[in-house]
Amino acid sequence: MKEKWDGDGLIKALGYKKSFLKSCVVMLPRSEGRLLFAFARYLIAMITVDILYNEACEHYPKTIQYVKNILAEEGIDAVVNEINVATEEQAKQFNFVGSPTIRINGEDIESEAEQRQGHVRDTCRVYNYKGQMYVTPQKEFIRAALKKHR
Repeated sequence: MKEKWDGDGLIKALGYKKSFLKSCVVMLPRSEGRLLFAFARYLIAMITVDILYNEACEHYPKTIQYVKNILAEEGIDAVVNEINVATEEQAKQFNFVGSPTIRINGEDIESEAEQRQGHVRDTCRVYNYKGQMYVTPQKEFIRAALKKHR
């Protein structure tokens, strides 16, 4: 009989709850533990891009397209979450400073934005890039922010 491994040690070592991997893999033979470990390391290294927006602002579709195009051009594997901030409660929950907002691994691409207070749901955001103001973040601004997280 093959010895089975449920991955508890790896999951605890990585700081995840058991349900994180157990939902996909209930029991693995020990020999396949290395594969699971490689997969977990891949997940940890992966970039997560959150694009927070409100439908009242017309600029968010362009920003979403910019992000997806840049990820493809740079060959970056990333999880892209498109999050519609539709209520005041969500604006507070996400510390939403305007639409569209891009966060890479939880960090706003415009560092000053994280110090802003206020939760604005129906406001279009303005980005400052090289002394100019833009209603969408410029492609090079997004590209530079992504490169910091590689």
